[in-house]
Amino acid sequence: MKITKELLNSLQACEQQVCIFEKEWPNGCEVTRTNIDRAIELRLDLYWLASHLFPKAIDSAWKAYSEAIDSAWNEAIASAYDEARAIAKKTYDEARAIAEKVYDKAIDSAWKTYNEATALAKKTYDEAVDSAEKVYDEATDPAKKAYSEAVASAEKVYDEAIINILSMFGRGEENENNKRTT
Repeated sequence: MKITKELLNSLQACEQQVCIFEKEWPNGCEVTRTNIDRAIELRLDLYWLASHLFPKAIDSAWKAYSEAIDSAWNEAIASAYDEARAIAKKTYDEARAIAEKVYDKAIDSAWKTYNEATALAKKTYDEAVDSAEKVYDEATDPAKKAYSEAVASAEKVYDEAIINILSMFGRGEENENNKRTT
């Protein structure tokens, strides 16, 4: 395919680009690798030219390019996300481990303080209970003694009553036996 000044003007190319083209190729030029490389050196807008000469091909190429870029971008994002997530998780785990150590130390200190505080309270409580039990025992000892004596006395009276009852039955039998023999 041959590119000419007339073709560029018919495609409504920029005047500055047409002047650069005409200066390099006054009689136009064939599309060759050498001419394309020279056009790039001259900073001619080859994308514009291709999009006007081959719009369907450019659209198709642009679509393929966009899909490739999107795919690469998505893979890069996914990879970057996974990497950032792994770093964040590691940082989180490290921070949590430090926090757990600080927490455990604080809890140990709190338990120590609690145990010290409750030890004094328990000792005071135990002393108060011991003292109350002593006072209680002192107050109830006479009643317990009187109760024990009353129970002992009642048991003695009970035992004597049983003995009397049993003796009466025994004497009654003797009287019955005496009556029979007389």
